[in-house]
Amino acid sequence: MHAKIQPRQAEATQSPESTADQDTSKNDTTGMPSSSSAVAPSTTTRNAPMKSWDHFLRSVVAGGLASTIAKTVVAPGERVRLILQTKSLFDGRGASAPHSTAQPARLGTLIRDIARADGGGILSFWKGNLANCLRSFPNYALRFSVFDEMREAAGPEFRASFVGALTLGALSGAITAVVTYPLDLVRTKLAVDSEITHGQKHRYRGMVHCAVSTARQGGIPALYQGLGISVIEIMPYTAILLGGYDLAKSHFPKVGDANASALSKLGVGWAVGLLASLVCYPIDTVKRHVMLQGSFENSGQAHAPQSRGIGRAIHQIFESHGFRGFYRGCLVNSVKSAPAAALTLVAHDRLKVALGI
Repeated sequence: MHAKIQPRQAEATQSPESTADQDTSKNDTTGMPSSSSAVAPSTTTRNAPMKSWDHFLRSVVAGGLASTIAKTVVAPGERVRLILQTKSLFDGRGASAPHSTAQPARLGTLIRDIARADGGGILSFWKGNLANCLRSFPNYALRFSVFDEMREAAGPEFRASFVGALTLGALSGAITAVVTYPLDLVRTKLAVDSEITHGQKHRYRGMVHCAVSTARQGGIPALYQGLGISVIEIMPYTAILLGGYDLAKSHFPKVGDANASALSKLGVGWAVGLLASLVCYPIDTVKRHVMLQGSFENSGQAHAPQSRGIGRAIHQIFESHGFRGFYRGCLVNSVKSAPAAALTLVAHDRLKVALGI
């Protein structure tokens, strides 16, 4: 038994020397660390792009889900708003024409007509919502992600400034508008495709049919009809919405803190959403008219819209209803848009936390 213990004692005796030898072996003659200690930073460096890409994907999912939830909740108000907003294109032609020539249609009458004209009852108010969700998911996913990426790339002083926050918001809106515009065009056409507007039932059978019909009528460029005015409209909108919200979180601890209440965030989101919709609504009205120019010329309607271009759209709106024509549906939009913006912004914040962003 004693003989068995001796080697261990020898090892214990020699351990200080072996420790010194091990310490010496960790460094070469120049005093540089060994290769094993130098590998760790390179592994971290290789993992950095993957972590950045994972962060971007999580941000995309958060932004897309937030917008889809909000758009579905406010879809009935969105459809009513679009019909009111574009009604001057079809005044005197649709099922509710008696309400549209001398005076604006009453909201209650329009709501009743939507439920009856398309034969879908309450579900008629969600017509075009699938196209809108398919549009808004990539739209807001990219919008939030691009905004976050540019915000991280910008210096802290720039993104905390008024001009910086608005600039980042405007650029993110312009970039995403170009990418997702055809989906916005399709959902607008589906939303106004009704007996209420042009006197016919469902010219388009769905999203694919609408896109194919549009492309056949004017080629691929027809899917981007109105893109210029759309970029002009979306830049101030996202500047106010995203830039204003981010600016508020930077300067007001009750909104920007991790423990900030959802109510305070909803209040700020509602305010910036309302301001953005009021400022940009006239441009949005012109955009919707440009989108629909020529859409129903081959539908058998003698009175289908014939005008082309931004100038003609502005002239037609003003000629039909004066300055008020640019704000038709604005009240409905304010009631719908402000809560939708607040829900989107706050849901995005909460989803970012849930996804570990």
